[in-house]
Amino acid sequence: MPNQETSTITSFFVNVWVARSDTPIELQSDQGAAFETRFPEKVCSILRTHKNGTTPYHPQRNGLVERTDRTVMTILRAFIERHLSDCWDEILPQCLSAYRDVVHSSTGYVPSLLTLGHELRLIIGVLTSLAPA
Repeated sequence: MPNQETSTITSFFVNVWVARSDTPIELQSDQGAAFETRFPEKVCSILRTHKNGTTPYHPQRNGLVERTDRTVMTILRAFIERHLSDCWDEILPQCLSAYRDVVHSSTGYVPSLLTLGHELRLIIGVLTSLAPA
């Protein structure tokens, strides 16, 4: 994103995130400073959705998100250590793809199968000839 202005963030969220997935019924927030700006107010108004927050500075109240964050951080650390790269922002999308392509114990399914109806054809598999053509 070119800047952190409310209009830029709102536009990105609506035109990129929501356009690629689904309009949320609710926006869940940890009530951190970044999410207490005009951004959620504007997004909720545009999307006619409700903003809901967990207890500030109490991550245990949002355990699923905290667990997901911990798992993604583990994947990211492993990739950084293996490839001796400190460009985490450039490799994060691939780490998230890897996370979305493993069976989750809570559902017994690969998240992409549940959300997209099929398993992902990951670039890492294509590059290493592991993915079907």
